[in-house]
Amino acid sequence: MAGHLNIGDDARIGAKAGLMQDVPAGAQVMGIPAMEGGAFFRMVAHMRKLPETAKRIRKLERELEDLKRRIANGDEDDQS
Repeated sequence: MAGHLNIGDDARIGAKAGLMQDVPAGAQVMGIPAMEGGAFFRMVAHMRKLPETAKRIRKLERELEDLKRRIANGDEDDQS
């Protein structure tokens, strides 16, 4: 915890949470920096998908470049 912070009644703070501001009563915070519990779990869920998402983006970028090349060359639309 950094500095002097107020922790509200029944607040739940995850282990190693990077608190930088007061935590209101009944709040659940976790992460570094500390954030609301729901936001933290959504972020973790998205992080788990990053490798597959990056792979899909690279594939789409290759397809886009291929389409640009085909348009520039005046290639007919083939379904290969």
